[in-house]
Amino acid sequence: MSAPPAPFPCPTLLFLPGTLCDARLWKAQQQALSAQWPCAVVDYEFADSISAMATNALAQITGLVIPIGLSMGGMVALEIWRQAAERVAAIALFDTDCGADTIARRMNRDTQILSAVHGEFHEMVKTQLVPAYFSIEHATDGAVNQSQRKTVVAMALDLGVAAFAAQITALATRADSWPLLDTIRVPTLIACGANDRICPPESHRRMAALISRATFMEISGAGHMPPLEQADTTTLVLQKWLDGLTLP
Repeated sequence: MSAPPAPFPCPTLLFLPGTLCDARLWKAQQQALSAQWPCAVVDYEFADSISAMATNALAQITGLVIPIGLSMGGMVALEIWRQAAERVAAIALFDTDCGADTIARRMNRDTQILSAVHGEFHEMVKTQLVPAYFSIEHATDGAVNQSQRKTVVAMALDLGVAAFAAQITALATRADSWPLLDTIRVPTLIACGANDRICPPESHRRMAALISRATFMEISGAGHMPPLEQADTTTLVLQKWLDGLTLP
């Protein structure tokens, strides 16, 4: 009697950090999900384009993947679909922007790079990036767990100015991915913090409306970084969505 066929290999959850973030961004989610799914966190190294980041990510893992990206990581997830749709079993996009960069954003990025290279990197991260990342009701230092803020600063400082400059270049030169959305035929989670001031919920609702198999989730009490600010809720959202997937 012949042996039954081997089960279809489980896709790898490919966690894609946002700007100036590393594996610490997704630590809680990876720890919770790794018992059921193979997991990997992408290191962008010093890639200075979204395209190169996606290419590097695909090279780090074999087989099917489920890209899970926040902010810049969401842009990389969409680029992975553009480059290798046949390897994508599903996609999760958190707090991201699928459009090309705006002139205003580019001007602000230029200012940030100048500040960073002139020795003001730490101060810029602390006074500009960190306050923008968290929910408005958590804008004062006392409201949000200080370890979350320290994590954001530590990730940025560990990556450093060179990585920041490369990532800023990638963001400024990214392609417009709005036309890509209606080509996505795999299950897609579109999630965002209810109080995200960088990539607001209304944009995510529009994204979800253009993807045939999209699920939209809004995470209350979170701004631009739900995996840190509302770690348990973000994990539950991912877990529920993954549990509901029907994969080949």
